[in-house]
Amino acid sequence: MGDNGALALAPVVIGVAIGASALTLLGFWAYEQRLDPKRRWPAAAMAAAGVLLYALWVWGALVAPRIVSFAERTIVSRAWIGPPVTVAVLAAPEFGPEGLDTEGVQRLITRLNAKDPDLVVVMGDFTSPNLAQASMEDRFAVTLSLGAFARLEAELGVVAVMGPLDAAYGRDVLARDLEDAGAALLWNRSVVVERTGAPFAVAGWAPADAADPSSARQAAPSELPLIAAGVAPEGFGEDQAAALTLVASPRCSGLWGCRRPAGVQGPYVGTQGLRGGGLSPPTILLLTLQGESPN
Repeated sequence: MGDNGALALAPVVIGVAIGASALTLLGFWAYEQRLDPKRRWPAAAMAAAGVLLYALWVWGALVAPRIVSFAERTIVSRAWIGPPVTVAVLAAPEFGPEGLDTEGVQRLITRLNAKDPDLVVVMGDFTSPNLAQASMEDRFAVTLSLGAFARLEAELGVVAVMGPLDAAYGRDVLARDLEDAGAALLWNRSVVVERTGAPFAVAGWAPADAADPSSARQAAPSELPLIAAGVAPEGFGEDQAAALTLVASPRCSGLWGCRRPAGVQGPYVGTQGLRGGGLSPPTILLLTLQGESPN
């Protein structure tokens, strides 16, 4: 985790130690009291349960959000041409008071840069559910979080696709923040990623009813391998063959558990997003995309 990570966890560790010690002492006190023997063990068991619940709360609310984990997978695609490419996927970070704060974003980017991905795909929603009517302070925090993407050191760049909450929050505002940070916003459009001897295209769909896969593919030369990305399956209504298709959707269960949308052919990864929920720490997908005969 490094020195900075250890310092960030120091208050949490102190809080855990104090809380666990207090509950443990309470349990011993209850046990040592002149209680009826039949009541001693239930009292001690209740104290132990309190310690466990407190520890789970500390982990879920304080510790897990401060940890950044990676889920790595190799994707073999017959449609991929050229050397392998490492794609980092940050899905549904949901910045704001109910989601990932600015400090968490900085920590995430530092850890991701250490993994040295070739390309970063950032997928919405970028905003939390209640941010459409948020205060100026909360909206400024979202701007700061998106601005932190400028620190990403991916050699082939950063691309982004929005989710439905982002459209409600303000597409133009988020587009400006993303572009100021050097991320290419893919709203029903494609970009060609240049690399020596083996360029490829990345296409991104708008969310829900605004999705237009045909427009997204128009700028992508048909002879180039394609990486397709979108939020929720609605953007993949047409038959679509890509070297890799990425979907972020709340309908998915966990990091990988998302059914293949109708019409999607070839390798496919569906994910619930960066914040897996429950006791899971923020997790970034790190995919190595290669052809059947990598060179």
